[in-house]
Amino acid sequence: MGVEGKLESLNDIFNFIQLDDRLATSGQPTEAQFSLVKEAGYTTVINLAPESHENALGNEDEILENMGIRYIHLPVVFTNPTRDDFERFIDALESSDDDRVWVHCAAN
Repeated sequence: MGVEGKLESLNDIFNFIQLDDRLATSGQPTEAQFSLVKEAGYTTVINLAPESHENALGNEDEILENMGIRYIHLPVVFTNPTRDDFERFIDALESSDDDRVWVHCAAN
Protein backbone atom coordinates (compact mmCIF):
# COMPACT_ATOMS: atom_id res chain seq x y z
CA MET A 1 0.00 0.00 0.00
CA GLY A 2 1.06 3.53 -0.60
CA VAL A 3 1.93 6.06 2.06
CA GLU A 4 -1.66 7.26 2.33
CA GLY A 5 -3.10 3.73 2.43
CA LYS A 6 -4.13 3.95 -1.22
CA LEU A 7 -3.56 0.95 -3.47
CA GLU A 8 -0.95 1.66 -6.08
CA SER A 9 -0.82 -1.42 -8.29
CA LEU A 10 -1.80 -5.02 -8.76
CA ASN A 11 1.44 -5.92 -6.99
CA ASP A 12 -0.24 -4.84 -3.74
CA ILE A 13 -2.57 -7.84 -4.02
CA PHE A 14 -1.44 -10.83 -1.94
CA ASN A 15 0.60 -13.34 -3.98
CA PHE A 16 -0.19 -11.64 -7.30
CA ILE A 17 1.33 -13.41 -10.33
CA GLN A 18 0.84 -12.28 -13.93
CA LEU A 19 0.92 -15.53 -15.93
CA ASP A 20 0.49 -13.97 -19.37
CA ASP A 21 -1.35 -11.09 -21.06
CA ARG A 22 -4.71 -12.74 -20.44
CA LEU A 23 -4.36 -14.59 -17.14
CA ALA A 24 -3.37 -13.57 -13.59
CA THR A 25 -3.66 -15.22 -10.21
CA SER A 26 -3.51 -14.19 -6.56
CA GLY A 27 -4.70 -14.80 -3.07
CA GLN A 28 -8.02 -13.27 -1.96
CA PRO A 29 -8.27 -9.64 -3.12
CA THR A 30 -10.08 -7.12 -0.95
CA GLU A 31 -13.11 -5.25 -2.25
CA ALA A 32 -10.91 -2.21 -2.93
CA GLN A 33 -8.34 -4.33 -4.75
CA PHE A 34 -11.01 -5.60 -7.12
CA SER A 35 -11.21 -2.02 -8.41
CA LEU A 36 -7.57 -2.40 -9.50
CA VAL A 37 -8.43 -5.70 -11.17
CA LYS A 38 -11.18 -3.96 -13.15
CA GLU A 39 -8.94 -1.00 -14.03
CA ALA A 40 -6.36 -3.47 -15.38
CA GLY A 41 -8.97 -4.77 -17.82
CA TYR A 42 -9.93 -8.08 -16.26
CA THR A 43 -13.50 -8.99 -17.15
CA THR A 44 -13.82 -12.43 -15.51
CA VAL A 45 -12.90 -13.55 -11.99
CA ILE A 46 -12.71 -17.23 -11.07
CA ASN A 47 -12.76 -17.82 -7.31
CA LEU A 48 -11.46 -21.23 -6.18
CA ALA A 49 -11.72 -20.55 -2.44
CA PRO A 50 -14.39 -22.14 -0.26
CA GLU A 51 -17.02 -19.72 1.07
CA SER A 52 -16.04 -20.74 4.59
CA HIS A 53 -12.48 -19.40 4.28
CA GLU A 54 -11.74 -16.70 6.87
CA ASN A 55 -10.76 -14.09 4.25
CA ALA A 56 -13.67 -14.80 1.91
CA LEU A 57 -15.82 -11.87 0.87
CA GLY A 58 -19.39 -12.95 1.58
CA ASN A 59 -20.74 -10.78 -1.21
CA GLU A 60 -17.94 -11.16 -3.76
CA ASP A 61 -20.40 -12.10 -6.49
CA GLU A 62 -22.40 -8.91 -5.90
CA ILE A 63 -19.28 -6.72 -5.69
CA LEU A 64 -17.95 -7.99 -9.00
CA GLU A 65 -21.29 -7.99 -10.81
CA ASN A 66 -21.77 -4.34 -9.78
CA MET A 67 -18.37 -3.62 -11.36
CA GLY A 68 -19.41 -5.36 -14.57
CA ILE A 69 -17.06 -8.29 -13.98
CA ARG A 70 -18.24 -11.84 -14.68
CA TYR A 71 -17.92 -13.97 -11.52
CA ILE A 72 -17.43 -17.73 -11.43
CA HIS A 73 -17.18 -19.50 -8.07
CA LEU A 74 -15.68 -22.98 -8.13
CA PRO A 75 -14.93 -23.83 -4.48
CA VAL A 76 -12.15 -26.40 -4.15
CA VAL A 77 -11.26 -28.37 -1.04
CA PHE A 78 -7.55 -27.58 -1.15
CA THR A 79 -6.55 -30.65 0.82
CA ASN A 80 -8.34 -32.89 -1.67
CA PRO A 81 -8.81 -31.33 -5.14
CA THR A 82 -10.56 -33.64 -7.57
CA ARG A 83 -10.45 -34.27 -11.30
CA ASP A 84 -13.96 -32.76 -11.44
CA ASP A 85 -12.60 -29.57 -9.84
CA PHE A 86 -9.94 -29.39 -12.55
CA GLU A 87 -12.42 -30.05 -15.36
CA ARG A 88 -14.81 -27.36 -14.07
CA PHE A 89 -11.89 -24.93 -13.94
CA ILE A 90 -10.86 -25.72 -17.53
CA ASP A 91 -14.50 -25.32 -18.65
CA ALA A 92 -14.64 -21.92 -16.92
CA LEU A 93 -11.45 -20.78 -18.64
CA GLU A 94 -12.68 -21.98 -22.02
CA SER A 95 -16.04 -20.24 -21.54
CA SER A 96 -14.22 -16.96 -20.98
CA ASP A 97 -13.38 -16.65 -24.70
CA ASP A 98 -10.85 -13.83 -25.07
CA ASP A 99 -11.62 -12.22 -21.68
CA ARG A 100 -8.81 -11.29 -19.34
CA VAL A 101 -9.25 -13.71 -16.43
CA TRP A 102 -8.23 -13.25 -12.79
CA VAL A 103 -8.07 -16.51 -10.81
CA HIS A 104 -7.86 -16.43 -7.04
CA CYS A 105 -8.15 -18.63 -4.03
CA ALA A 106 -7.49 -17.83 -0.41
CA ALA A 107 -3.70 -17.65 -0.62
CA ASN A 108 -2.76 -18.62 -4.21
